[in-house]
Amino acid sequence: MGGNNIAKYRHEQIARLVLEGLSAKEIAEVMNLNPNSVSRILGRPDVLEMIDNLRNGINEKHSNEMTKGAGDIREQIAMLVPKALETQARLLSCGSHSVERQAASDLLDRGGYKADEVVKASMQLSLPDNLAAMFRMVKEDREKEKESVNPTDTE
Repeated sequence: MGGNNIAKYRHEQIARLVLEGLSAKEIAEVMNLNPNSVSRILGRPDVLEMIDNLRNGINEKHSNEMTKGAGDIREQIAMLVPKALETQARLLSCGSHSVERQAASDLLDRGGYKADEVVKASMQLSLPDNLAAMFRMVKEDREKEKESVNPTDTE
């Protein structure tokens, strides 16, 4: 390997480590390099382009793998729908009110009968006319309770 090939290989290793989430300092430790050298290398336009290319290649590969198996997954899910519905139907009469309620809610949601997200409520609150008097009464009651819990000896 010539000097230029070694540098290119080292730059590619650094780019791959960046994509794995390592910091410049961590890369320097792993590759036994000076952290300033790693930072300088990471600032080079050709290395930045290499990182982008590797990232896009990884994303493209991941995307291709996901879409390639998507048809198979959809078919598997479609085959499981009847079993899932049977399970939900059994849960509707399992004896636990919370489980039955959740099963019913799930079935209704999936059937298009989902409850509105926003529930409007109105409430009217009436306060006594003499609020200050009420607070004084509460304060006096609390003081009486404290005295009954911790009676002072007056003997």
